[in-house]
Formats: sequence, structure tokens, C-alpha cells
Amino acid sequence: MSVPCPFLATSIFLALSRNFALGLTVGRSRRGSGAVLEASNSSCEGLSGLAAEPWTRGVDSNFPGLPACSSFLLEQRERPARASKGHVLWLHLHNFGGTSICAEAALQGEAVGPENCNVPPDLCSVIPSERVSCGNRSAGGYSFTAIERTLLEEDFACSADMLYGVMLRDPLAGAASTYVANSFGLELKWDIFESFRTGVPPTGHGPHPCLPEWDTYQHMDNYATRTLSGNYFAPPGKLTRTDLEVAKQRLSRMDVVLILEELVDHAPQLQATLGWNVSSLQEQAPKKNSHPSALNTTFTGEEIEFLRRANSLDYELYEHGRNLARQLTLAAQFSLTPRPVPSVTW
Repeated sequence: MSVPCPFLATSIFLALSRNFALGLTVGRSRRGSGAVLEASNSSCEGLSGLAAEPWTRGVDSNFPGLPACSSFLLEQRERPARASKGHVLWLHLHNFGGTSICAEAALQGEAVGPENCNVPPDLCSVIPSERVSCGNRSAGGYSFTAIERTLLEEDFACSADMLYGVMLRDPLAGAASTYVANSFGLELKWDIFESFRTGVPPTGHGPHPCLPEWDTYQHMDNYATRTLSGNYFAPPGKLTRTDLEVAKQRLSRMDVVLILEELVDHAPQLQATLGWNVSSLQEQAPKKNSHPSALNTTFTGEEIEFLRRANSLDYELYEHGRNLARQLTLAAQFSLTPRPVPSVTW
């Protein structure tokens, strides 16, 4: 995608920028043709010290994917030690911080999927025939992969051997970020609002960066509930509380639940569950939105009020996720707290 999801403050992008004279090039083509990453080991050697610095600050909001030197740096680091389950499957909700999570996973030493942690051909909003099963992900030698499409029950088939994670954010902030990042434009916005009235999906728009042309209104109509419930193709305004309950159940099965706006608070989950070094993350506040004024500049006050009502399921799911995140973080903090060894009197 041309503009990636926001924005866990991670990556070595700024380091690459500072070393531009080394001749590194980082590019990314449009959907399906992959990332173009070129760098020689000799040009990357000056960055080897970053291998020990997992949460490098100052991620650029336009960072297109993994850095050119990532493969070299991975050679300098050990894969995280996890207490159980070797593979992580991350549900990458579009423009909910998944690209930054992917970049951090690489810096932490994970063997990540090659397309923004996705495993081709299972990319953004793919059709069913292009989905890669969880079993094939494990067999591919990866330790961390992502899916950037609707979540299915079959994706949990490997739960005995995999860890699952997701990051949520304020629903309208996510919708506004997708609108800006994927260049939806005014005409499409008006057609999406009209689709709420008619129940008929808009047509004739796109394709958009990463997203296929049919994937439009879903991002303004309870997007997280659609994705987690699996009922992604429900017509505009037609999701039900049954879909919400399925989404809540699946969210409750996640091993890691992060909230973008509260990321620092929930960093212990990444340490306790994934074995990541999060010491630097806990010293700084994350960016909440790579487009800080996107919500108020993308939608009018009247539109915001309408979308808040229309996305009531997502706001309930968001609050459910915040509660889950707090519970998982408390458990993580407890597991990370050193406990004194009781003395024994013989």
C-alpha cells in the first residue's frame, strides 16, 4: 500500500534516512507486486548497532514496509525466546498500526512474512482462493505473519501451536485514516453515505492502494466487527448484534490485544507473551494517528455524529477490547514481576 497503517513508534526508517549517502533504496510497488528492497551488506554494516535497539524512535508515517537493511540486521539478532508456541499470527486491521507492528517484529528478530508480514498471495482483502492457511504459515519457516483480511474460524485451527494478536483503535479515527491513506475522495465518500440509506454497496471506484475496488464502505461501517466476525460482505448498515457477539468471542481468543491509543500501557503483553524487548517503548508515548487532523478534516461535524451512531457495534467492540487489553496487561505484569524465593529452614 502506498501509505501504511499507523503507528507504533518502531522501525529503523530514520536511521536509513540519516544514512542515505550509503545508497540504500527502499520502494514498494502497488498491490500484488511486492516490496523492492535493495541494499548490500557492506552498506548496512554501519547500522548493525541498531540490532540491539528494538524500539527505535521516530517512525515515519509514510514508511512503506520493511527497511532495506532488515535482512542484514536480522542476522545480527537472536529470535525472541517464547515460553510456548513458536509462531505468531497477527490480525492486521487496515490502518490500525499493523505495518508498524510488522516492522517491530522484524527488528525483534522474528522471521516475518515477506509482504508487510503477509504471506503471498494472502494480501489485503484477498478472495478466498488466495488465503494461506495457518498450517502453511508454520510450514513456511516464519515465526511472525499477518493477515490483512477478514478473520475466519479456520484461522484459529492452529491455536494449539500459534499465538494470536491484534491491535484496535478508535473506529472513526481508523475510518478517517483509511479515507486519507487510500485516497477515497469526496465522490466515494458521498456514495458511501448514500449506501447507508439504500443498503447497496457503491461501485465504480478504485482500485485503491492495497485495497481492491470493492473494499470501500466496509471501512466506515463497523469495520472491526466485520473483520473479526467474518461477515465482511454484509451490505451497508446490515451488521447485527449476532455479528458483534461473534467478533467479541474471537477477540477474547486473542493472546495479545493492544489499543493504539494506549499502547505504552499494554507493552508488557509483548514482553510477557511474545518475548520482545519493550524497554524503550515504555519510555515514550506512541503516535495515535499518522494523520492527526484527519477525522475533523475528512468528515463534517454532522457526518461524525452520523458515523458514531452507524458504528455503534464497533464502539462497543472497542470498549470490549479495551477491557480485554487491561486484563491481559495485568496478567502480563504479574508474570513479569520478580517474586522472592521463600527461605527454607532445615
